[in-house]
Amino acid sequence: MNRKHLSTAIARCLIAAACLAVTSACLQGYDSDETFSAGVSGVTLSSPNAEGIQFTASADRSTVTITWPIVYGAGGYEVSLYDIDDPNNPELVGEENEIIDGTSISRSLEEDTNYEVHVRTLGNERYNNAEATEASVATWSSLVPTYAAVPTGSDLYTYIRDILPADTLYNGGDGIAIDLADGGEYTLSGVLDFGDQIVTLRGSKTASTAPRVTYTEDGRLCTRAGLSIKNIDFDCSAATSSTSYFLSGSSTPNEATRNSNNFYIINDPIVVQNCHINGPTGFIFYNNRVKYAFLNLLVQDCVVTMNSTQQGCLIRLNDGDGYINNLTFRNSTFWNTTEGTANYAMRYGNSGRPDRAGELSGGVTFTNSTFYRIAYHNQVANWGGIAGRSNVTLTLTGNIFLDCGNNDIVRRLLGGRNGMITSFRNNTYWIDGAASNESSYDNSAFQSDPQLRDPENGDFTVQGEAQLSARTGDPRWLPELSE
Repeated sequence: MNRKHLSTAIARCLIAAACLAVTSACLQGYDSDETFSAGVSGVTLSSPNAEGIQFTASADRSTVTITWPIVYGAGGYEVSLYDIDDPNNPELVGEENEIIDGTSISRSLEEDTNYEVHVRTLGNERYNNAEATEASVATWSSLVPTYAAVPTGSDLYTYIRDILPADTLYNGGDGIAIDLADGGEYTLSGVLDFGDQIVTLRGSKTASTAPRVTYTEDGRLCTRAGLSIKNIDFDCSAATSSTSYFLSGSSTPNEATRNSNNFYIINDPIVVQNCHINGPTGFIFYNNRVKYAFLNLLVQDCVVTMNSTQQGCLIRLNDGDGYINNLTFRNSTFWNTTEGTANYAMRYGNSGRPDRAGELSGGVTFTNSTFYRIAYHNQVANWGGIAGRSNVTLTLTGNIFLDCGNNDIVRRLLGGRNGMITSFRNNTYWIDGAASNESSYDNSAFQSDPQLRDPENGDFTVQGEAQLSARTGDPRWLPELSE
């Protein structure tokens, strides 16, 4: 046999061997049910061991994956997940009694929520196995475990300062939680700086009356790490000086967090959720003259009431050149009790932009929020660093702006430049009884009065037909929710 014929024969043999291997693999796949049966037949199956059921939150904590041990001989599983914050009235999450051909499911995840999963093994006719008579039940909570509970009547400044651990406790990345009592009354008499400790300061989301924290003239919250503030009412009205504020970065940054552009990077998010803030005359959020890059700031489900004439009444980060890489306002209300003379509602340092913080992209997102008399005769934003950047996204969806921004809201949010990625839908810009001049930027905007019931006195119930139809503004002011 010559070399040509020999190589052809070898090739044919290799092809045949490959085909045999593929056929074998296919046959094994076909018979995989037998592999997983492990010889189990003619029995009534049990549900998976509850101790082996595991819950794993996604990195962004938007979903949870639930896995369970395999039951040999099973024909599948029947699975239901419930929110059991109210044990007497569990709420279904996703599909009830969903049939799963596998050993895991994923469901949407809510923070600070207690869950219960039911997993029942189904029968397998092929092996004459009967289904389990009862489901296995396992519980899990997305709550950060409590580190300490503060008794009502305490001064948070002294009490928490004394119990805060000296060493940073990350608890798997979530840090520690400090609980306030339902309906509790607290004061904050000084600068409570959480430093490098990742903290959740919270009331219970199911409390009939939220805990209340009253600031003194010197009261303020500070951090140089991640911080979540949830389910608390704050009265900051006694903080009347020009430098008063609700929350800020620490005045002493951690040098280990400084990058080559001299930004102090705060990687973990700053979250203010389900809070009522009767604001100081200064700022809601301040960088404290430090060049911080806060990678994520989220304000969600809040009502923020200000009596501010200060420059940057919502956010002031230009002192020290700070900025926020991703700013999100969601399902919240922001209003000023006076017309004010603030030059800007939000102001960043001009050098702040994603690449200088080591990020590929950044953004500003306002979703289903209501704004009243925010920078009424002045500018909504001044942030030259992110303006016109093609890696920065501006997203405005379902918002109502009433008497805000001096007929110039979107242009100021864009920084007066082209280049940012934009997304606009179902927004209303209404000032001095007419539609604000925003159509050249947001051509989908409603050109009608949102007819908020009594904004002067803090009642922002939506009555405008277009806005009601699209369900815009802070959801709490939709009639079926506000009445």
